[in-house]
Amino acid sequence: DRRRQHAGEAPGSWALQGLLSFFLSAEGRASGIALNIVPMMDVDGVFRGDYGKTVAPDDFWEDWGGTSVHPEVAATRVAISGWAARAPYDLLLDLHAPTPSAETHAYGVPAPTPELESDRSRLMALIKAAQDCPFSATAGSTVRDPDLIARCTQGAQMAEYAALALCLEFAYHRAAAGSLVGPDSLARLGYAVGAAA
Repeated sequence: DRRRQHAGEAPGSWALQGLLSFFLSAEGRASGIALNIVPMMDVDGVFRGDYGKTVAPDDFWEDWGGTSVHPEVAATRVAISGWAARAPYDLLLDLHAPTPSAETHAYGVPAPTPELESDRSRLMALIKAAQDCPFSATAGSTVRDPDLIARCTQGAQMAEYAALALCLEFAYHRAAAGSLVGPDSLARLGYAVGAAA
């Protein structure tokens, strides 16, 4: 799991809190899933109050292919390599927040195999069925530019490890039905994502 690649996208932090609550529960511990978490990528940007998109010289999210320019991304890639060498690496969840007017949704890049595309569709169906706060979960891919796919978190991780990678965008203030979104509802949604995973 990775969050706060874009420093100002705080809703992903609340969702991660719920995801962790699930994996610390009896049910989550019984799942046997090994969880590796990078709680905050752009620590300096969060400290400064930056929004974090298009951080020079590259957006953190777009710094995953080739040689990473951000030391935080480079160090995380080394850590992932170590984790993947010790245990199966099956799923990457990248937690973000969309533009302020957008609802909570999911997107990804084209899956390199039919099996990964099937896994993504199945995970999205489980998230939609399990969650108790409105979530527009679509399995459809939205990133189409081959260069961006090779550089972004999801594309680079799927190419390198054949792990399912998904970006979850948690709304800032309103759910699809118009209800207010806050820390508690985002944490409930994160818990549901954990239960679905």
